[in-house]
Amino acid sequence: MQSTVDNTKRTRWDELKEIVKIILEISTIFDQNGVDIYFLNRPPLLEVNDPREIDEVLKDPPEGYSNLARALEYIFGLNFAERNREKKMLVFVATDAEATNANDMKDLTTLENVMWNKRDAETTHVMFLLCNDSEASVKLLSKWDREMDHVDLLDDFLTEKDKVLKQHGQEYPFNYGEYIMKALLGAIDGEFDSLGEYDEQQ
Repeated sequence: MQSTVDNTKRTRWDELKEIVKIILEISTIFDQNGVDIYFLNRPPLLEVNDPREIDEVLKDPPEGYSNLARALEYIFGLNFAERNREKKMLVFVATDAEATNANDMKDLTTLENVMWNKRDAETTHVMFLLCNDSEASVKLLSKWDREMDHVDLLDDFLTEKDKVLKQHGQEYPFNYGEYIMKALLGAIDGEFDSLGEYDEQQ
């Protein structure tokens, strides 16, 4: 999480905060009810309409247990995820993919079970925003991206750009705007989902 990106002193956590704020700014434009933000080890922020509300919360990196399975199971059970609703639910998961259980023991099995069996893929789309350069983490989430409907994975900008250029050629106009579009639409639209999956298919 504290590893640097883009050949600068910026860390993955810094970049993640930036993209979360951009996503929040865009999301609040399209949803007048606001955006609900859940954390693993602190109270949620509900019906957020002003992106500045999250500045203080994101000032310090997360700490404590990473019981992501418990948090997602709760979110997937909300009435927003029920079928026959006018809107579908889009869940952004900012994670280092190092999921643990209540005893702080690494537990990816429970998380995978929640993703397969507690989520209705027809109503709930999930975008993982990866804040980790661990090869194992990327491999796991990439597997879910390929196998699960309406699930996508977003790495840091330069990593995504490198994959897209390998997939489409060096002249492909992938810029930061395209990166944000993939973040917003990757779990919804198949074209954006497949963008940058060149390396994962080799």
